[in-house]
Amino acid sequence: MSLDFTPDHLEIERRVEALLFAAAAPLSLAEIARRLPQGADVGGALTALQARYQGRGVELDCVAERWRFRTCLLYTSPSPRDLSTS
Repeated sequence: MSLDFTPDHLEIERRVEALLFAAAAPLSLAEIARRLPQGADVGGALTALQARYQGRGVELDCVAERWRFRTCLLYTSPSPRDLSTS
């Protein structure tokens, strides 16, 4: 009896999401791929996750070919209320 499990695209997205949230630093496509089953569509998973998180409080961002989750810039800049001295 074989217990082969071939993850579908949603499972790959979940695994990529978990890897990025748990990573101490941004990860390259190759670093993500090394942690997934051979042949996993890492690029497709990143594209889907980026679309899913776009406009939310946390966004998926790629800088210098390395992927990371970050707080949406809308919520990181100080508001006039934050700058108030009263």
